[in-house]
Amino acid sequence: MPGGIQPGQIIAGAAVVVAAVLILLLWPGGTAAPEQTLPRASDQSQVPAVALTDPEVVVHISGAVASPGVYRLEPGLRLIDLVEAAGGPNVDAVLDRLNLAAVVHDGDRIHVPSSAEDTSQSGALTVTPTSSGPVNINGADASQLETLPGIGPSLAAAIVEDRDRLGPFGSVDDLERVSGIGPAKLDGIRDLVGV
Repeated sequence: MPGGIQPGQIIAGAAVVVAAVLILLLWPGGTAAPEQTLPRASDQSQVPAVALTDPEVVVHISGAVASPGVYRLEPGLRLIDLVEAAGGPNVDAVLDRLNLAAVVHDGDRIHVPSSAEDTSQSGALTVTPTSSGPVNINGADASQLETLPGIGPSLAAAIVEDRDRLGPFGSVDDLERVSGIGPAKLDGIRDLVGV
């Protein structure tokens, strides 16, 4: 076909167009997908963040700290890290009632008592676990431990005393080191507790 477009020319032309589009997209300065950026700290004034990671632990701290509120933390951080993230303790904070080495868990509510509050209550840490989640045996106070089936006031106190003396439990099975908790009692609460 003199003067007409040959089928080979159409294929060659299409290949040139595809190549040009690929060069534009892959060449530095081309129209690539926009870079994803994290929001600035000032954009998150409602929920201060210590670290923006996934997964994260969301905890509520109240009481005698500079900036009480809800904080997003990296998993595995300790209560001392949360207190520091909240601006540190106030001058009237009673830190002796807290286990600052305790690991914080998602959904925990931690209250830092002040000297003006009633300090006659016992317990190393005031933590309110989520209603649907397990009781944190490394953070719960005696009254929270008493909500577990078969755990009365004396056994709850023994768990807190053991934890304070020997350090946090590494696993739920470590509860057997507490006098009065055997395999049967542990099996009765295993699904209701965590570390």
